[in-house]
Amino acid sequence: MKRIYFLLVVLLLSFPFYAQAENHVTSEPLEISIEIQKNHTPMWINVDQTDFMKNQSDGFNIFATNKIYRKIGTAYASWQASDIYEILIYTDNINELNLSTYVPLQVPASSKMLYASKFAGLRLRQPISRPYGQTFFVPFKVWVPRTAGKGQVTAPVNPDGSIDAKYFTSLDPDNSEDLSFFYVPEKMAVDDDLAGSTYGSYKKVIASAFDATYPHKIELTFAMDVTNRNIGANIGNALHKKYEAHVIIDLVGN
Repeated sequence: MKRIYFLLVVLLLSFPFYAQAENHVTSEPLEISIEIQKNHTPMWINVDQTDFMKNQSDGFNIFATNKIYRKIGTAYASWQASDIYEILIYTDNINELNLSTYVPLQVPASSKMLYASKFAGLRLRQPISRPYGQTFFVPFKVWVPRTAGKGQVTAPVNPDGSIDAKYFTSLDPDNSEDLSFFYVPEKMAVDDDLAGSTYGSYKKVIASAFDATYPHKIELTFAMDVTNRNIGANIGNALHKKYEAHVIIDLVGN
């Protein structure tokens, strides 16, 4: 992304003055210099993806009674930015599936955000019929260095792919020192303003210009609760059990 900067330089302000020797008014001209520069530093972002969990042999056991929080894959994001920036992560299921939210305009923005968030996460590859045309979505979380637990340099995943509950969930997330995985939101809950009634009130920032991140490359490890009730709810209504998610990593600069 290239940006053009306009530098407005006022060299000399015009103002009248009175000569002491003569009784008349004179003035100096107003000179304005405008310099146009191009920022030649390109902005880019790239994601390298490793293998993601695909089936029960990988640990995706919806009937698990323990080790229910599991890693489903890891990716690495690298980027180059020119100025102040932040990097957001979200899904865009509502737009991609052309879904409607059916939320009255007078409903508070916080309620709209919570409703839109229900569409975040994994979805069936082929949507099944529901009252609003949507599948039951299966939310997932992400670990990134920016919101990692104290002392963590990589995601706290056990050798068998499981994740201890204290890192994945908490009854009081605001006061948890161990909580390290956080939900990936749906785009409409991030920045949408539909018909003048704002849905956007939450965003997940995974990196920004204010982080001490150099070189600009971070780990993104995704995880989920494999016993989520929406998985079971979809089994009896779908011809298959394949899920997918398009995760968007958005580099936003000014």
